[in-house]
Order: sequence, then C-alpha cells, then structure tokens
Amino acid sequence: MEPTTCGICETPLNPQRWAQATVPQCRHGYHLNCMLDKAQTVASDFKCKTCEEFRSSRSDGLQLLLDECSEELHKRNPTDIEFSRAEEIKTGRLMLPIRKIPSCILSMRGLRCLDVTGHPVETLPPEIGELTSLTRLVVVSSNLTELPEELCKLLYLEQLVVSCCPIRRLPEDLCNLVRLWDFYFDGNQLVEMPQKFPPLLNGIKVSGNLLKQLPDAVGTCKDVKSVRAYANQLSSLPESICNLSYATEMSLQGNRLEYLPAALGSLQQLQYLSLHDNNLRTLPASVVQLQELQWLYLYNNKLQDLPKGIGRLRRLERLLVEANPLSKASLADLALGPPLRLLGLDAAQAARHPAPPWASVGWMIPWGKLYAKLQPASQLKRKAGVEPIQGAQPPEHNDVLVVSFAASQAEPEWLGVLSQVHAGQISIAEAEAQISMENVGTFSSLFRKLHGEKSMENDGEHFASTAWLLAPPYNCRSNGEVLGDFDVLSLCDTAAQWYADATEREQLKLEDKLQKFVKDYRRVVFLGVSMGGFAALSNSHLASSVLVFGPQTDLTISHLRPGFDPEHLSRLYENLRKNVRAAVSSGVQFQYHVGIEEHLAYARRLPLPRSSIFIHPIEGRIARLLERVGILWPLLVRTLAQEQRIARGAVPADSLPKDPAPEGDYAWDLNDTEENLVLGMWGRGGKLTTCRIAAKQLCRLCCFAPRAHDWFCSQCLAHNVSKARLQLCIR
Repeated sequence: MEPTTCGICETPLNPQRWAQATVPQCRHGYHLNCMLDKAQTVASDFKCKTCEEFRSSRSDGLQLLLDECSEELHKRNPTDIEFSRAEEIKTGRLMLPIRKIPSCILSMRGLRCLDVTGHPVETLPPEIGELTSLTRLVVVSSNLTELPEELCKLLYLEQLVVSCCPIRRLPEDLCNLVRLWDFYFDGNQLVEMPQKFPPLLNGIKVSGNLLKQLPDAVGTCKDVKSVRAYANQLSSLPESICNLSYATEMSLQGNRLEYLPAALGSLQQLQYLSLHDNNLRTLPASVVQLQELQWLYLYNNKLQDLPKGIGRLRRLERLLVEANPLSKASLADLALGPPLRLLGLDAAQAARHPAPPWASVGWMIPWGKLYAKLQPASQLKRKAGVEPIQGAQPPEHNDVLVVSFAASQAEPEWLGVLSQVHAGQISIAEAEAQISMENVGTFSSLFRKLHGEKSMENDGEHFASTAWLLAPPYNCRSNGEVLGDFDVLSLCDTAAQWYADATEREQLKLEDKLQKFVKDYRRVVFLGVSMGGFAALSNSHLASSVLVFGPQTDLTISHLRPGFDPEHLSRLYENLRKNVRAAVSSGVQFQYHVGIEEHLAYARRLPLPRSSIFIHPIEGRIARLLERVGILWPLLVRTLAQEQRIARGAVPADSLPKDPAPEGDYAWDLNDTEENLVLGMWGRGGKLTTCRIAAKQLCRLCCFAPRAHDWFCSQCLAHNVSKARLQLCIR
C-alpha cells in the first residue's frame, strides 16, 4: 500500500505536485524536499532505522544524491535529478562514477527529469518503467548496450536523449510514448530502428550509427522538422520521407546513398540539404523546386550532371560540389549566377570551365571519406584581380600550413574566419596590441581593488564581476604589415568518428596521411573546436602550433563522443595524452581556450602546461563567443604572424617559451590555492588580457558563471541575474 502522508511534515503526499520518496522495505513515504532538508541537518533522528539507512547511504541512498547531483536537486521542491561528471568544476572534487541507477531513485514518484551524463552506467533496470511521471530522460556517454522494454511505460515522457552509448537496438514499442516529441539517438551503434515511431516527433536524430536503412514509418511523423541521419550506412531512403512537408533540414552526408526519391522536391520548406560523401550519380530533377533551400552540400559524390538552374534557386547561399566529375555544361550553368555567398569548386573543375568570381577553388586531396581540400588563403575569398587556381597542384607552396579540423556537424568549418584573417583588415601590430594577453595581476588583488575588504568566500554575487569590470579596453587602431599568404587544409570527418579508426566504421588512417603531407611545410598550425579540437590534439606532435577551443579530450566522460566500446574510447584518450606529451616535449606551442563550463573538466585532464590553458570567465561555445566580440580574428592573426616570422627566419623557433608538462594525470589540482592558472579578461573593443587565478577560486567562479548578454552593474557591481531574482521577489 502506497503511503499517503509525509512522515516529516505530516501533510498529504501528491506526486502530481511534489516529488516523493518511498522507502521500499518499510513503505514510509516523504516529500523529497522534506527528506533532503532533514538529511542535511547534523542529527537526522529518523525514528525508523530503515529510513535512516535509506537517507545515509552514500552508495545507494539519499546522501549519494546530495553529494553527486547538480544544484537542481537543491532547489525548493526539486523534481529533477541530474548527475554529471563535469560537476567537479563547481564542487572542487572528482565526482563518484555512477555505474547503476541508485535504488533510492527507483522508489521515487513525481520525478520530472532524470539525467545521467558522462557516467559509466551499464544498464537501466526494468524498474525505470515505474517512474511514470518522467517527462525527460537523458542518458548520455554511458556504457549502455540496450534499453529495457519497460521504458515504453513512461507515457508522460516528452524528451528522450540516449546518445554516445554502445546501444545497438531500441525497444520496438517506442511508438507507445505518445507524448514524446523530441528524441536523440546520435552517436550510438544502432543497426536498425523500430518499425513504428511516436506520432508527435519533431525530429529524427540518429546520426553516427550503423543504420543501413530508415523504416517507412519515418514518413508518418508529420511534425518532423529535422532529419539528422548522417554518418550511417544508408544506401537508399524510403519514399515516405517525401511526406515530411514541414522538414527544414535533412543531414544525410557520410552514407552510401546511390539515388534519392524522385519526389524530393515536394519538401517545400527545406532550407538545409547535405548529401556530401555519398555515391550519388544523379539528382532528381525535382530538386530545383526547393525554392526555400539555402545550403546544399554535394561534394564527394559521382555526379556528372546537375539539374539545370540548381545554382539559381532564389534563396540558395551555399553550394559545395567539389570532388564530382561534373560536365562542362553543368559547370557553365553554375557560373551563370547570380553570385552565391559560397560556391565550392575544385581545381580540376575550374580547369574544365572558368570559375566565377564568387567561387572558392582548391585542390581536393584523395583521402576517401575524409573531406580534404587544400587552398591558399587568398583563394578562400578572392580579391579583385586574383585568378582562381586550376589544374594539378604545383610543387611550390606557402611556408605556413593551417590544418582546420571540422567538428561533429560533419561540414567544413573555419573557412569564413580564415578568409577574414587573410583579408588584411587587421594589421599584425594591431592584432598584437589587441590580443596582448599580458598579466594584469592576481584575481585576489583585482577583487580587493574592485570590492574592497569584502570576503571572497561569502560574496558569490560579486565574485564574477572581478574578471569583467576591471578588464582594460582597446580603442587604438593602427595600420602596418599584414599577414602574407598561407595554405589551408580543410578536413571534415563526415563519418563522425572523431577522426579515428574503428571496427565497422571507416578506416581513415589520418595520422599516417598527415605525417606525409605536412613534412614539406616549414611551420604547421592545427586548429579545431569540439571533435575537431580532439583531432588537433591527437595529432599535435605533427604540428608547430595548436589552437583548440572547447575540445573533447577524455572520451570516457565527455558529453560528446562516438558510440565506440568503452575500451576503444580509453585507448583513444591515452593516445591523445601520449601525443600531447610528446608535442610539449618537442616545443609545440599550445593555446587551449575554454569557458567555465563542462569543457573545463576536460581541459584539466591533459598534460599541458598551465600557461597554455586560457580559461575565459563565461559559459557557452567559446569559439563562437570569441568571434562575436571580435577577439577570434586578431587572435589567429597574432598566432599566424608569429609562425610566418619563424618560417622566414626573422625569429628563431627556440626563442619561444617552453614550459614543461605536469607530471601527474591532471593539469591542476582542484583545491590548489596558488594563483597560477590563466584567466582571460575581455575588455571593450575586443581587448584580451589575463590575470592569474587559483583553482579553488576558479571552482567558485564556475558556480556563478555569466552567459552571453548577462551584465554587471557598474554602480553596485552585482550580476544582473541576481538583480532579476530580486525584482521578481519584489513583484
């Protein structure tokens, strides 16, 4: 019999309003909020010994939740339970690995969200089906190999995220989840999908699996706006996919598609269509009916002819057709215009027909499923009078090579930024003045300067403002020498396997190919974000400089990773550490940029000198934020200018700083009180300076991380989030 009254506050239990816990052995019931409050007191004095054991267990009880869950659990009347290994950046200690769902959770009612991210959970027990009030279930980067059929009893479930796990099949009765509108099954090992889908789905998100086909049921999901099935083994698409009249995105790259449904042009809302890295020989004529299409990626196929007028779709901005044996007639049709924001051609195509002025032309390197396009930076966005390259690659090349690794979206990145870097809008002197990275002091001295004698321990509201309100501005513009030309090798792993080889996946052999390719250049810069950052670090021993922004490192805990077996993920991480350590020893220059969010936990797990890790006091995608505030371009100009000076002998390579790698497993200890970590400070005008912060202070800063569009009051020095809460209370 279920309890009806809370054993602490003696008010009725109502799981439709409040989460509650029922102790299995004695059947005593409590509001979760009441039990958590009581558990945090020195003397809990539960009258029932069984209830006290339920509360105090650090392996399976409520104390485990208090110790290991996110701050969501500490809110008033909590209904969400979230475990994340990256919480260490706030707690200042390693989080306990969760290998099974704690039994105390399985006895709760009224839970709305259960999130287990980055923990080595191996199974979901059948009892998961009793958490009938769940609306959101997240199991990301775990060791799950299957989902129980009982999962299909969660009839109130609206969001189901099971990604980056070695799962091979899904429950057949998934269609019973009639309220489910959002599911993610990216980055697993799925070999097939259920034959029926929940009726309210707004997206099919199954990229990075081993699927050979999509079921006809895809076409029954009338509300679907996104089909993300790239990096699988699909050889065809069901005709029913053309019924998705609300679809705006179809990402189908990195498959084995040989043909497309003839009625594809009926998808009148489609804006983004990626079909690169397939085996397509023709496109359906109806493609020219996609009048809302903005991005169309077709490179690395076997296309000889394109439907006439495909380059003149009224909203089309980007069209990439490299590595296709296109006829002269199709190339001539593309050249008719109107100008696109980006038209990607290869040098062989440009030799068959003159490339229009808006085309970005390069040499395609035949590296199989790995998109590899080499071009001088001057070809990224050609200035007036610069002729497009054509024909075979000449023996001469620029002294400096930039290798840009794309992230897990499986499309080329960095080309727009690098074209701006080369454009000469920022002189080298201006970039070096703006991105000085000079040390303006310790965090504690800046805090005292701004806040006087307030305690750093107790004043969380004002803590983060220290890194912002004292940042020096930049308002000086200067002309002078600009960057010379450099080569760019754009790499994109459309198989979404983190540029690594694996059984049942593509064999990329990237390290061998890169080693042979870069040896003819005097200086080599690796550049990457997220998955691309992982690849840059994994091959860092082949570079002169490495710039990464929020990369994954330890794939055993990362929230984004390929769906490989745990042992394989561990080997990839150890290989990365080995190559980074070798790179540091040989003098490779690193810049590891990261915000104060979960990627900071990954940064700590690298054998990098602390001086190489630049921690920015903001939460979010750090490369995008740096670009938005005008720091990213001059940062790259500054780095490339240094590499070009070394390449031409103006500066000796051995004059660069060479700090040793840390001896242990971590770049810093979470409880270190010495102020020796580098914290970035963003000033007006895109000025970047630094201060030094202690690891213990950094953990506190992570608890009050500002986001884009937050602000600090210059009068009371408070964070706007706190002021908003205060105003809400007043109302």
